[in-house]
Amino acid sequence: MIALVLAGMTGCSSSNQPTGPAGVYAKAKAIFGQSANLGYDADIDALQNLADADPPTDYTTRARVLRLVYLSGQVQGYRTLSEAYAKAADAAKPAALKTEYTGLKRNVDERGAELTLRLGEVAMQLTKGGGLPKDLVLDLPYPSVDVPPAIPALDTARTGTEIGRQDQAQAETLATRTGVVDALAAILHTDRAKAKSEMNAGPVTIDPNEFRLFVADQIMAGAVFYDPKHLYDPTHYKLLVGVAQDALQPVQATLKQTPDPDCAKRLKKLQDQIKSGLKAFPSSV
Repeated sequence: MIALVLAGMTGCSSSNQPTGPAGVYAKAKAIFGQSANLGYDADIDALQNLADADPPTDYTTRARVLRLVYLSGQVQGYRTLSEAYAKAADAAKPAALKTEYTGLKRNVDERGAELTLRLGEVAMQLTKGGGLPKDLVLDLPYPSVDVPPAIPALDTARTGTEIGRQDQAQAETLATRTGVVDALAAILHTDRAKAKSEMNAGPVTIDPNEFRLFVADQIMAGAVFYDPKHLYDPTHYKLLVGVAQDALQPVQATLKQTPDPDCAKRLKKLQDQIKSGLKAFPSSV
């Protein structure tokens, strides 16, 4: 599907297309809006170079926010896959099928862990020094792709029934696509329908506290890949916890000046989640 989207784009006249950083971001926006993805490797690399630009360009912050949302969705998608394959391995009767699903879970855990580290990197870029960029906006079209209410292949897998490679690939596509759409709603602290309405009306300014809570929540969601039930990597888990804590620290100070019960409740939930997660590792590690 991505190939078709890109083929359609390259067939258009480029005479009025922006160039330089503006062109890179415009292309990334177009691909994202049509596929909830970032295109081919060259397109992904171009967007990352824009996000890593030093000194930053006028489009660097927007590129970082796009990568943050996209990586958050990817991480959530792989968590969905990991959960499904864990249940599949437990439910499967034949030993060979148990082994197959255990291997699939390991593969998606490794991919999810890798993506979480990338998410941590862009999160640090956006929260560096405790501050946030002044131009913090979600300047993206809402993806026009369909997101099903459930993923049939994963429902089948959870019963311990074998699914083929084609179903596995489709499940991966749908899980990550769903994750991206949910990430868009989460960063705006709303539901999918309202996020779609707001985004299609133009760039949306992101509330600083909502942004920080989103960053910490997504980082902790991905840190799960390094916990004892997954890859068991205390070093990377604690590194990610540090990123989440740094993102949350200014929220506490803000709430003292401007109380917000809902925000305070969500902050405490994340802080409790961090404490609980760290307790899963021996104190000597």
